Amino acid sequence: MGRVLALDPGEKRIGIAISDPTRTIPKGMGWVSPGEVVERVRELIEEKSVDVIVIGYPLDTFGKVGKRAQMAEELAVKLQQLGVDVVLWDERFSTHEAQRMMREMGLKPSKLKGRTDEQAAMVILEGYLWSLEWRKGKKG
Repeated sequence: MGRVLALDPGEKRIGIAISDPTRTIPKGMGWVSPGEVVERVRELIEEKSVDVIVIGYPLDTFGKVGKRAQMAEELAVKLQQLGVDVVLWDERFSTHEAQRMMREMGLKPSKLKGRTDEQAAMVILEGYLWSLEWRKGKKG
């Protein structure tokens, strides 16, 4: 079982987070531009033994697919070519949660946009990892 990599896709930046080998703890890995994401993910797959990529899937508040969700779908298709499982994960409020967490730490999200994207990727990853634990508990 390899690590899980999470991406918070945006038009200007894509936040990145990765799990520890036990798939318990998320860690921020910064951000990249959309044009660099495939190469950066390829590097992380090799360096960190990633076998699942979770892409934030920004559905609108009614659960409908809009422009941003379509961008996430397109990214998923590109990343599937790297030979790992790719999961689209509902992340409707991850950026708001990331901004809230940053404000609680005394940081200004508006001044640290790349950090906000990284934090949002960690929120996405945390939700996904929690769901894995929940599913294990339901089986046992």
